[in-house]
Amino acid sequence: MKVDLILVEYDSGKANFRMGNGPQRLLEWGLAERLEGNGHSVRITKIQPEGTATSEAGISFDLHRGVSRAVRAAAAEWSFPLVLSGNCSSALGTTAGLRAAGKPSAVCWLDAHADFNTPDTTRSGFLDGMTLATLVGRSWKSMSESIPGFAPVPEWQVVLLGTRDIDTLESAQLDEARVRVTSWKETDAIFDDISAEVRSLYFHIDLDVLDTSVGKANSYSTSGGMTVDDVLGVMESARHRFDIVAASMTAYDPAADPQGRIARAAIDIAQGLLH
Repeated sequence: MKVDLILVEYDSGKANFRMGNGPQRLLEWGLAERLEGNGHSVRITKIQPEGTATSEAGISFDLHRGVSRAVRAAAAEWSFPLVLSGNCSSALGTTAGLRAAGKPSAVCWLDAHADFNTPDTTRSGFLDGMTLATLVGRSWKSMSESIPGFAPVPEWQVVLLGTRDIDTLESAQLDEARVRVTSWKETDAIFDDISAEVRSLYFHIDLDVLDTSVGKANSYSTSGGMTVDDVLGVMESARHRFDIVAASMTAYDPAADPQGRIARAAIDIAQGLLH
């Protein structure tokens, strides 16, 4: 398989800051070499802002536009886009690029956090905490329209797994949404339902979905999460029902993982995804 590793080395609009250091660290721990050792052909692309924006939102959406173009180009060459990003919001560009390439996809979102805040509900102002709400068309609508190929993903086509740290107002929004919030042990029936109408699937893996017994992906990590085998089990279930067309691994801060436990886990997950 041809694999495009698409690196977005930014966090909150800042280059090589905090979780923005994660993509490079995964390369240093041997991600590309592991994939090549399994027979894959690997190409690495680094996304940089192309405009003159200076605000966090402006820089972030500029990056999303670059991700969209890179994902579309990879898909056009029948290459698998694997996005390594500091922030979850790269998912906006990834899904847009897939749609632009003619592969509109359902979404399996693995994350300790729901990312379902909006500017009206957030207390932190953290853009990443609004990503899934933006992906389904509830937030940042005008900015999202600037991403080539973007269209909101229907809420019923989104499966949210591993979430355990949710804000009160965010929870209220999620309760009335059609997003499928479930345990990773109970995905088969939901995958069956979605795959009856949608054949392509995008896997979004915020690495803090992993339990702290595996390691700490970032300063937001909490207990009660998934193991590597849990993640691989969900992928295997999905593989029987969908064409998995892209994936992302995000929110990895090497400063929280000095021994590289999460880095090794992430590489194992990538290997399992692309076996």
